[in-house]
Amino acid sequence: MAEFGCPFVWKYGNVFVPDVWIYDGDEAIRPVEFDFVVRELNDRNDFNFTLTRELAGCQRDPQTWEEMGQGWSSEDYEKCFTPSSGGGALTNGDLQYEVLNRTSNGIRFAKHKGRYTFELTVIDPLASHCTLKTKFSVWIEEAPSLTDMGMITLIVSFFGNVMGVFSLYFQYKTSKKVQQMVDSLLKP
Repeated sequence: MAEFGCPFVWKYGNVFVPDVWIYDGDEAIRPVEFDFVVRELNDRNDFNFTLTRELAGCQRDPQTWEEMGQGWSSEDYEKCFTPSSGGGALTNGDLQYEVLNRTSNGIRFAKHKGRYTFELTVIDPLASHCTLKTKFSVWIEEAPSLTDMGMITLIVSFFGNVMGVFSLYFQYKTSKKVQQMVDSLLKP
């Protein structure tokens, strides 16, 4: 697995699923079909996983980065798809499911341009006896920037105010004409 390289350029709004391959030197051998996890290295937390624990099919609470820490590996990974031998059940199915693989879960990034740097760890014990890790980064583009949003807000506010002034002017003119008609009808 190669580290870093050029960042993946990704369009905001699209779900990102890392396409992970096993390498022998510079040669790609096969895709990783096993479970893996990603950890953002710059402590960014403005992204979400697309699956909840319930949607992923968990029958008990899955492991998380918060619970397992930076040492999460294939040696201590337990899948959540079978009931716990200790009787533990799924307590909150609405929480994010942090485990990724080639077929289901993905990442949805925040609504702004930026760079995310991840460390990926293959945690499925069936993948290898070795610890398989890599680092990669993703650059999010075509998201509305804060300056774009500020300009849009300014333009909409300006035209809203102009329309408000015109509306008040025409309402005043109309009420003035109505008042003149009423006055002319009331004159002896």
